[in-house]
Amino acid sequence: MTHHADGPLRLSSLRPFEPELEREFNDLYYTRVVPSLRLVAPFMVALLFLGLQLTKRTAAPYDMGIAMPQISFWMVVFIITWGRLYVHVWQPLLVALALTASAGVLLQLPPGLAEELMAASESSGAMPTIAQQKFYFVLQFVVLLVPLAMLRLQFKWSVLLYVGVFALAFWSFAQGFPPAGDDFFDIHHAFIPALLALSSLLLTAFLQERVTRVAFWNAYELEQERNIERRKREQTEDKFKVLSQAIGSIVHDLGNPLAAVSLGSQTLEYFLNEEMPDRPMIENLNRTIGEGARLLDFLRLSLIEQTRVLEGKPSRVDPQPVALRSMVESGVRLQKPYILGKREVLVQDGNALVSADEMKMVTVWMNLIGNAFKYSDGNVSVRWREYRSPEGSCLLVAITDRGTAGCGISRDNAGQLFEAFGRLDSHANIEGTGLGLLSVRNIMEAHGGEAWIEGYEDGTPDSPLFSTGHEEFPSMLEADDRTAFVVSCPLAVIREERDYPTPETSEEIERHRGALESR
Repeated sequence: MTHHADGPLRLSSLRPFEPELEREFNDLYYTRVVPSLRLVAPFMVALLFLGLQLTKRTAAPYDMGIAMPQISFWMVVFIITWGRLYVHVWQPLLVALALTASAGVLLQLPPGLAEELMAASESSGAMPTIAQQKFYFVLQFVVLLVPLAMLRLQFKWSVLLYVGVFALAFWSFAQGFPPAGDDFFDIHHAFIPALLALSSLLLTAFLQERVTRVAFWNAYELEQERNIERRKREQTEDKFKVLSQAIGSIVHDLGNPLAAVSLGSQTLEYFLNEEMPDRPMIENLNRTIGEGARLLDFLRLSLIEQTRVLEGKPSRVDPQPVALRSMVESGVRLQKPYILGKREVLVQDGNALVSADEMKMVTVWMNLIGNAFKYSDGNVSVRWREYRSPEGSCLLVAITDRGTAGCGISRDNAGQLFEAFGRLDSHANIEGTGLGLLSVRNIMEAHGGEAWIEGYEDGTPDSPLFSTGHEEFPSMLEADDRTAFVVSCPLAVIREERDYPTPETSEEIERHRGALESR
């Protein structure tokens, strides 16, 4: 819906806004009209009293009868402007009062005119004509009609008022000056000036409301644009703040691996200068340097994935056969010591061989295990199971926790976590970017899978289970669990140790795992 000031003059240009916006417009319209009514009402009362004083010495016994309804009307208008009870009914109330006052004036106007003109003829000796009486009636009607425009009613109420007053005047005129025979044109001809005045007043009311609505709509659109710009600015500031926190956290985390790499390099240089270097020590240093470099790579990848989330870009993956357990254990090792504290990550026995992008899947376990620790106060468990469906088989992997004080994440809170910058108010003081779970979902979707949260409606087992997943997978929650962060890998190639207990299969998995770790 738009309102243009330069559009065609149609009644549709006065169509109401949406209900809430229309109420706001009417309230604003009232606040702007009230000051003018408070000035106009006393002015009209004073003007009418002045007219009475000026006609005191004339033979006009009807002047008081015509003036008093108008004086009473304008006094009531003045009183209404000070009452807040009339904010939503002031226009229909003024129309009713104006029609009542107009009836009091117009219904007694023909006999009053006849009496005054008769008195004037006795003093002057000239008999007034019917044409003169009609002229004075129409003149008085126009004089009554014009001040009503100062009420500044909206167009529909102006139409009701002016048409009502015109109908009263027409009926009073027909009763006071009936046409000769069937000559109805005589009445019509007499009211041509009144019709012109009525048309002008209606056009004025139409243009007045149209201009007001256009100005209100333009101000509303401008305010909406400002709000949109403000929200964009706030979102941008939030993004910069989050990125700043993420960069700061990653830069801080770079300290340990960089120190390990630097110390390992210096120590290697020292041992290389020895005539008989300690080979086991060098191998340990080599592993330390390798772990530090690997951690640096994971931190770099985490920052890249969060940047992709902000840019709305999909994650890129290169699936390869990889041992699930080694990735989970890497995700545990890469947790910050102060987050783990004295708690443990209980990983299910066995192993599985899946098709995944190892580096990115490790960041998935880093995020999910980290979130499980943030939103709970006990140990965290990692379990998986094979799930078969008509579409194929996949691996369901769940990171479960027992909640905080026995209460897990509720459905309402879970809905916020897979949104950009989605964080719970109760964890506002815990470090995080609000992008981790969103990057997890992107990575899993790139693998052809899904990421979701399972839990209880209000966080306790007394309420029904819920899942934010799009498909109906079997629940991964066990008796003591309160929340589960679950992922599925529909394209995974799964091989369980317990399904293939022969030494050849076990050795194959371990050999493949060792090759991956050395890579």
